[in-house]
Amino acid sequence: MYQDYRNRERRGRRGIGSRLRVFLFLCGLLTIAVLLAAKILSNETLPIRSVQIGGVFYYVEAEEVKQRIAPVIQGNFFTVNIEEIQHSVRSHPWIEKVTIHRVWPDTLRVYVVEQTPVAQVSKQELVNDKGQRFAGGLHARLPDLPAFTGPEEYYPAMTRKYLALKKALAGQQVRVRKVEVTPRRAWKILLSNGVLIKLGRKDIDQRLARLIRVYPGALSGRISSIQVIDMRYTNGFAVKWKRKWNSGDKNKNIAFGG
Repeated sequence: MYQDYRNRERRGRRGIGSRLRVFLFLCGLLTIAVLLAAKILSNETLPIRSVQIGGVFYYVEAEEVKQRIAPVIQGNFFTVNIEEIQHSVRSHPWIEKVTIHRVWPDTLRVYVVEQTPVAQVSKQELVNDKGQRFAGGLHARLPDLPAFTGPEEYYPAMTRKYLALKKALAGQQVRVRKVEVTPRRAWKILLSNGVLIKLGRKDIDQRLARLIRVYPGALSGRISSIQVIDMRYTNGFAVKWKRKWNSGDKNKNIAFGG
């Protein structure tokens, strides 16, 4: 019995020794991991040495992007805050999108997408090709843009319809000057030659599609004589002329099927 007790005691001491060695080994690994993490997280390890800026620059200068990046580059290759850099660059009103990638071992690659202006809503505010308002101001390179008048929630739809009509008018000596949605939600489009297009308050897409379909054949050759094109009909449209259509009819309104 005494011998059994001594054997159990020896086995117990060996078990404690084994557990102690495992514990010390794990502590060593943890210490190495902590020291390695501290080394990796140090700004002196793998610092950012190069920032490559790409994109098509028309309204924004690449130097402007650099000036927005420089103050917010903190940390090294692993710890640099990409979201903070994106936010800083994206705060430029003429920048729509920013993509940033890390390139081993010390480079950030920044790609910038500019806003594409399609309309103007005030002297300081524009609308981009997605119907989003932005504070672009009167940029020196800004093209001659149409005006958008109406509730902001209509801007995406106004943008789509304007771009569709712009494409249909390509090659013609006329462009869209204004797209308006009135307080009663009625749609109107004014062309650069003074022609007013009335689309009404419903079936706007169908009415605009009908206008685009009939314009080349029925209207383009007479557009200089037209005052109003009224598309508020189920299967056609009406035209009000600026002057005599013939010797007996003055300012006559003529309805067309289509």
